[in-house]
Amino acid sequence: MGYEISPQVFELCSKKSKQNLTLKLANLLEDDADYFDIVMAIDVFEHIKDYFGFLRKLNTKFFIFHLIYLFKQFFALLQLLSIENLSDIFIILQKKLH
Repeated sequence: MGYEISPQVFELCSKKSKQNLTLKLANLLEDDADYFDIVMAIDVFEHIKDYFGFLRKLNTKFFIFHLIYLFKQFFALLQLLSIENLSDIFIILQKKLH
């Protein structure tokens, strides 16, 4: 599942989307419809004006890991997912709300 808040970017991404990826024009922080075990935000934060506020909001719903040094298996996973830019990778785990 991929989330996008910009209609223009959503339209562009929809054209390039693969069959096994569902894209949603919505704000992940405001969408309670889906549950995720892991959320990855890759090269997102440099585009957000108030990224500390964004992280605080994320932390109300998710548990945040910031990976600086990645282990060998994770690099293999990133390669498999065709993720090339490793400048800023966050893995965000959804908090159990029960």
